[in-house]
Amino acid sequence: MPQKTAGRWGDSGGKYIPALGGTYTSQQAQKVAKERGLVHEADLPSGYIDSKLNSEWDEARAHDKTMAKFKDLKAQHGDASRAWAETFSVDEMKKSGTLKEGAANGTGT
Repeated sequence: MPQKTAGRWGDSGGKYIPALGGTYTSQQAQKVAKERGLVHEADLPSGYIDSKLNSEWDEARAHDKTMAKFKDLKAQHGDASRAWAETFSVDEMKKSGTLKEGAANGTGT
């Protein structure tokens, strides 16, 4: 049986890469990824992905806690507007880190 070689019977020599949305050789994939501003996992600092995922989980837990507070205040007051005002007051947002010091009066970023 003859050996199947690149370009023969439709074989491109590349493989489908879902992250890039196409079939590429490794060299083509590196070029396309660089053009799109993508960084290979091996080029990231050690522990970067775990750190990023943990940070996102922390943010999700903080969001869930804030929404639970809102729901409790809404049930307590029977008024969504008042619950929003208390949950997302300037002081509460500063405490949670979602509003930087000075941002409320236009002097911060």
